[in-house]
Amino acid sequence: MQLVVVPATSSPFKQQFGAHLRAYRRSLGLSQEAMAERLDVSVQYLGRLERGENVSLDNIDRLAVSLGVDARDFLMGALTRNGH
Repeated sequence: MQLVVVPATSSPFKQQFGAHLRAYRRSLGLSQEAMAERLDVSVQYLGRLERGENVSLDNIDRLAVSLGVDARDFLMGALTRNGH
């Protein structure tokens, strides 16, 4: 998976996305290590995403494809374990 690296600055939107990603990972019962493996990214990179760093639309789309979910759901925070 080719991910785009963007500056580590974080905005409220990016922080909210990171919180949604973390909540979704937890709803799946996955550790950061297991989720990173599933996404084919490093644990460090996943941690940065969950903190709202390195978030870009390209990365959101690639993560959604890897998870088999709609990228819009990541943006809206609508992902749940049973109803994504």
